[in-house]
Amino acid sequence: METAIRVWHIPLSVTATPEAWNLLDAKERTKAERFVRDVDRNRYVGAHAGMRRILAAEASCRPTDLHFAVAAKGKPFLVGSALRFNLSHSGDHAVLAISAGADVGIDVETTAPNADRITHLVLSDRELGAYRRLAPSERETAFLRVWTRKEALLKAIGCGLLRDPRSVTVDVGEQVADGSAAVELDGTIWHLRDFAIAPDTSGCLAANSPIPPISILSIDV
Repeated sequence: METAIRVWHIPLSVTATPEAWNLLDAKERTKAERFVRDVDRNRYVGAHAGMRRILAAEASCRPTDLHFAVAAKGKPFLVGSALRFNLSHSGDHAVLAISAGADVGIDVETTAPNADRITHLVLSDRELGAYRRLAPSERETAFLRVWTRKEALLKAIGCGLLRDPRSVTVDVGEQVADGSAAVELDGTIWHLRDFAIAPDTSGCLAANSPIPPISILSIDV
């Protein structure tokens, strides 16, 4: 049975408005101030301000009334709310997944790492074999698909990269036409669906519920 899951795109700017800063709590501001580069700081502020605005609308409260805590393995949650969410940002883009009934994880990437150098740190044995059978021209796209799927899945579970990504197989084989896949992990079926918010991006949504085709919403920060 499908559970409603909404995906939001938060376009990020290299500058952060005073209004965005004012939405953050003390912990978020402290973390923002630790960034060395202004562009990284401002993107963080924009992503978290956008997240607060979206979650506040869902929870029918003010953005500054939201209180976050962190679960044992590091996944943030909203105190006093049944809403489940996950945030990811890369470059000029942030994405936010929200559900009232499913555990969700999301990842977006704007660039691919040098895949050949790190495949042995990321891919399972089965995936590594499939990767090596690909033509060199296909490898970057395939690796980026696997990377975003693993990030989204491990974030949905709540452990992130505390779990060795090589222990999870999401495949690098031929892409399914609708960008969907299902993975059994620790007795639970996890559903994956690929998406792109811009030509230079790759993303994946993971949930412990079937995922319908994604319609991406957008908000300006």
